Amino acid sequence: MMIESGVMNITLEYAKDLKSGDWFANRQDPYCILRVGGQTFRTHTAKGGGRNPVWNETFRVNIMDENDVSLDIKDEDLGRDDLIGNASFSFSRARHVGNDRQEVAVFRPKSRKQHGFVSVSLKWSPHRVLVGMSQQHPQWAAAHFGGTLQQQICYVIAKAPRCQQQAAGVDDTSPLVYGNGIYQQQAQPPHLAAGQIAQAVVYQPVFAPLAATNKINATTE
Repeated sequence: MMIESGVMNITLEYAKDLKSGDWFANRQDPYCILRVGGQTFRTHTAKGGGRNPVWNETFRVNIMDENDVSLDIKDEDLGRDDLIGNASFSFSRARHVGNDRQEVAVFRPKSRKQHGFVSVSLKWSPHRVLVGMSQQHPQWAAAHFGGTLQQQICYVIAKAPRCQQQAAGVDDTSPLVYGNGIYQQQAQPPHLAAGQIAQAVVYQPVFAPLAATNKINATTE
C-alpha cells in the first residue's frame, strides 16, 4: 500500500451564523484552533467578527497519513475564552482530486446542535518521489534509511528540519511544527548517475515556530 505524504494548504475563509453563550453574540471575537495529528494551528482573532467572522488565513501542513482535522471555534475574552463550537472535516476529496472546498457544520459543545458553518478550502501537493523509490528499490532504501517504508519516510521528515535547526542555531528542545525547508539525501541509489540525486530524493518538510512559517498569505485585521 502506497503511503502518500505531502503538504496540505488549509484556508479558513470565514464562518456564518455562529452562536455564542453570551448575550451579545454580535460582539464576540472569534478565532479557530486546528488540530491535524499532533500539530496545532491558530488563526488570528477576528475582532468584532460576531456571528460572521472572516479570517482568510492559510496554513501549510505537512502530513503523512492523517486524513481528518478537528476545529475549535472560540471567543477571545479578557478572562477565559469561551468555546463557541466544534467542527471536523476530511482531506479525502482533496487528496483524490487535488483540491476541495467545504462548508463545515459547527456544533455547540453541550447541546451538539448545529449553529452555523465554517468555509474551508484545501489544496493538496503530494510528495511521491521517496515513496516510489522505496518501493522500486527496497534494498537500497533499507540500506540507507532502514526499517519499513513508513519509517523511511518518517526518517526524512524528521531529519530535514533538524538539519535546518542546527544550521540556524535553533534549540532542539523548542516546541516546533513543520514549516518550509529542503533536505537532500546524499546516498545514491544504484540506478542513478552522479549529480542526479537532487532530482530523485528531494523532500520539502519544514520546521519553524508555529506563529512564523506555517501561516502564509494571512490577512489580519
